[in-house]
Amino acid sequence: MRYTFLSTLPGETDFERFESVPRDVYPYYHRQVAQKNQYNPDYLHAAIVLVGDEQPVGRVAVYLNPYLEVEGKPAAAIGNYECIDSDEASRLLLGKALEVIAEAGMHYVIGPFNGSVWDEYRFVSSPAAPNYFLEPFNPLYYNRQFKAFGFGEAARFVSHLDQDVQSVDPKAEAQLAHFKARGLRFRSVDLDRYEAELRTMHAFCMENFKGTWLFTPVSWEAWRARYLPIKDYIDPRFVVIAEDEQGETLGIIYCLRDYLHYQDYWLVSVLLARKQDPAWAGLGRVLVHEMFARVREAGFDAIIHAFMREEDLARLKTTVMGGEHYRTYMLYGMPVPAGFRLAPEMQELVAAG
Repeated sequence: MRYTFLSTLPGETDFERFESVPRDVYPYYHRQVAQKNQYNPDYLHAAIVLVGDEQPVGRVAVYLNPYLEVEGKPAAAIGNYECIDSDEASRLLLGKALEVIAEAGMHYVIGPFNGSVWDEYRFVSSPAAPNYFLEPFNPLYYNRQFKAFGFGEAARFVSHLDQDVQSVDPKAEAQLAHFKARGLRFRSVDLDRYEAELRTMHAFCMENFKGTWLFTPVSWEAWRARYLPIKDYIDPRFVVIAEDEQGETLGIIYCLRDYLHYQDYWLVSVLLARKQDPAWAGLGRVLVHEMFARVREAGFDAIIHAFMREEDLARLKTTVMGGEHYRTYMLYGMPVPAGFRLAPEMQELVAAG
């Protein structure tokens, strides 16, 4: 096969070819392919399409997020990865991305990572269980392609399915009574003011996730583009905001109905955050407790606790999360040698095009 590269960015004529790659690469149209064209405009540095024999066979985006660090060192990211099941094509695509990263002077890369933790990242790495609403979708062979290129495990994540919705957490009950005595109150999101609510959530999360693993800020515009399109899928009962007596936000739990499981009544926990103030330690547990009360009242069967980092799992299962393993996901990383270039034999494949 003869190959060529196309490099583009949003607003350029050729960017449509980058966006069309999922439809070209997948042998069938999957209902979740439509969500694959979300990208972070704040940090997008290059969008690369690999063309083989005049047909797109893969793509990758390079993100240079100046706030992104891994173990205290600056890191680049690659995301929006799609590729046919070809080791040759994947080596070319990943190699080209590393060339761009090396030219930018970066020495470490993680992926898949679409710019920030507020965007899609991680590969699904375990089969069997059906996809749930807004879960990332990818062929399992993407994991093989990354590992064959030289990527190692940077982090492992899991989702748990919690079907024990009838149980009541006595410790959370006691904490709730304590917090209510101090003025804690819950309210549902106001969909008539949804954009204003999103602004509040954005400011709250940018402040209270500081210092967490791989946290970087994102602009209001990127946040809005991420959360505004799902407004029509929200049941206000399941997006809960905790406030004090003055109306200051203290915590958020954001859940969505799993619309891919029509035969079951499941929720997917998308976001859980609390004010990072020792005076409100335990509020995350109380927010989950409040959500379970609403789940029971609505007659739902289960909650999926999505995307927990495996090394945090023991702590989370004793505080806010329960359930059984449902799916595993992987994030990969590798050093980028200074001056990295495609191997000569790979360059010849491109030169032939």
